[in-house]
Formats: sequence, structure tokens, C-alpha cells
Amino acid sequence: MKKPHPYMVAKLREIVRSDSKYALMAEILLSYVTWTAQDEIQAKRIIVAYDKERLSNPGRGRGVTFHGAFKSKAKARIRERLVPGSFILHRGGRFIVMKWRMGSNPRRKKVVRIYGRVLRIEAQKTGKHRCDSECRKFKHKYFHDFKGSPQMLGLSPGDRLTVPDGTWPILIIPKG
Repeated sequence: MKKPHPYMVAKLREIVRSDSKYALMAEILLSYVTWTAQDEIQAKRIIVAYDKERLSNPGRGRGVTFHGAFKSKAKARIRERLVPGSFILHRGGRFIVMKWRMGSNPRRKKVVRIYGRVLRIEAQKTGKHRCDSECRKFKHKYFHDFKGSPQMLGLSPGDRLTVPDGTWPILIIPKG
């Protein structure tokens, strides 16, 4: 049992004041007078997780662009007015101005309708699968008859998508 390090106490107090999801855990740790080794490890994990949450780029991996981070909401509103179509996020005690990306992605594959109505599909199983006498009798071939009238969608003929056997991916979507 030992007293917590002053840096950890200050950092945990900062987490409690923020609107982070780690605020409750930090508050519980601060309520202890002395810490065990387990408590110290838990505090380090909370601090690292909070820093990762606070410092991560909110626009990364999404269809948004970053237009600035501000400590006051008033300054963020000024920036928001300058960028048409933008909005404000509140993360880690900062106000972040973001905007959804406009336009289409030229590399995006377009899905087109191949057949408007699919009646039947013939398929053959390859590789490892559970095989019974009926499967062997029909040489691993399966016939799927559709009662509704689903559509068959796929990539347009000019587009290429890397698939191991060189075929194009196909989706069958029921109507209605």
C-alpha cells in the first residue's frame, strides 16, 4: 500500500472533469487513500486510454474533413460559419469543426443490375464440405429455385475487383 503519484492524481482529476467515458473509473480510483499495485496499473491504463481517445484524429477513416480544434465553443462557431456545411464535435474538452466530404469517389466500384429476375442457380461445391450420399449422387451440384423474383447485382463489366479465382462478386437481392 502506498500513496499515489502526484502526476497520476492530477491526470485522473483532469479525466474526472472531462466528459470522457473513463471519468467514473478515475473518480473511484481517486477515492482510495492508498493504492495497491493493481490500482496503480489500472490508473496507468485509464490515463493511456484517455490520451488515445483525446488525441486521435476524429476525421481519420471517415468521410469527413478536419477544419480545426478550439478550446472555446465560440471560436469553433466562428470557424463553423466560415466553412459551409460544417458541424462541431465535442471531444476531450475541445471543440472540433468537421465537414462531410462531398462528391463521389472515382475509385468506388459501381454495382449494376445484371438480371432483373433470377429463376434458378446451379452451383457446385468445391473444397472441403460435409458430403452425404445425396451430395455424391448429384456430383456435389446444387440447384436453387427461387419462388420470388430476386434481382442479380454485380460489378459493371469494365470494373475489376481482385477475387482469388478471377470471378466477379454477385449479389442476389429479393424484391420488395
